[in-house]
Amino acid sequence: MKRFSFNRQTAVAAIFLAMLIFLGGINGLYYAKHAYTDLKSGMDLKATAEELSSLDFYFFDDFLNLYSLTQGALNAHLIDDSTYGFIIKDYQGKLHFPRSVYDTRPYADSVATLSENANAPVLFVLAPGKVIEGYTVLPTGGYNYANDNADLFLKTLTTDGLPFLDLRTSIATSSLPESQWFYNTDHHWTTKAAFTAFGDLVSYLNENYGLGIDPDGYYTDSAHYIVTEYPDSFLGSLGRRVGPFVAGVDDYTLIEPNFETDYTVTSETESLTLNGSFREAILHPDLLKTDDITLNKHAAYFGMDYGNLVIHNNLADNDIKILLVKDSYSLPLAAFLSTAVEEVHMLDVRDEKAPIVETYLNQRQFDIVIICYNADALSETMFNFDH
Repeated sequence: MKRFSFNRQTAVAAIFLAMLIFLGGINGLYYAKHAYTDLKSGMDLKATAEELSSLDFYFFDDFLNLYSLTQGALNAHLIDDSTYGFIIKDYQGKLHFPRSVYDTRPYADSVATLSENANAPVLFVLAPGKVIEGYTVLPTGGYNYANDNADLFLKTLTTDGLPFLDLRTSIATSSLPESQWFYNTDHHWTTKAAFTAFGDLVSYLNENYGLGIDPDGYYTDSAHYIVTEYPDSFLGSLGRRVGPFVAGVDDYTLIEPNFETDYTVTSETESLTLNGSFREAILHPDLLKTDDITLNKHAAYFGMDYGNLVIHNNLADNDIKILLVKDSYSLPLAAFLSTAVEEVHMLDVRDEKAPIVETYLNQRQFDIVIICYNADALSETMFNFDH
């Protein structure tokens, strides 16, 4: 007969079970009290059941933190998730969504169609996914095929003769360590990675399209920016799903110009107009509060994703206009890019109010059209340019 062993895993499981029973009992009393009150007031059983189903789980945040604490104590690498099945914690301490294999041929076809009908050159820019070759080690059972999908997609673009910039390669040759490309608890790249990509993108546009952006290298030089650190202030999109004890809480870095700026930022889809400096028109300091780690600090640039947003640099020393088809990844990238050109127009096709991309660009004059997505985001929704 096998002897029972009381170890750390057993102790953690016992504590979690005890707390689960305790919280379950409280919620049982909570629901019972509501049911009793409703039935006593004359409400029928069906209406009572519907009301109970709409009630929030009492002490939900405490339960999530308890669950997070037990998963952290057990050093779990596959954490159950109701939407994705599980969240992955790699052996570098970073969280990932699982990603399956997709057929990327239709996405390349969408890029080809847009390129054929556009009145300006179209460039696809691939931002890195969170799985970094030679750095990320996933646990057994954890899968993320984002890079495989991206490689297949770029291979198709090559076959079709469509230009692209693979930022996975360019950032890998930079001085930014792999550990600083991504937050531990969020799926977005860091502002440091986005700033590095900004310099790589400007260099590529100048070398391949002769745009002459920032010829003196002033705006792409980090020495001309203020860098503010917010330690232990950001629980990202994955961290909010599994709690703060699985992968900790991230530091956040804000990068903003240390030179004079003047902007007009408008959105047709949201009837928005903002005027002022970079901080006044682009930054949203309300999202930088350190007392609330759940605030989406990645959106400190522009505040949110708009279906359409136009950033006009009133002090630009050129008349370069760029159309950027993007998702949330590009919020900091677009902010940095706006310092070096006259206009950046952003379209996010996930927003049902966003203009049709082809129509929008052919009603205006652009020097370049950039489609920028990260390797994790390649999906049908992102390439629906004619919605």
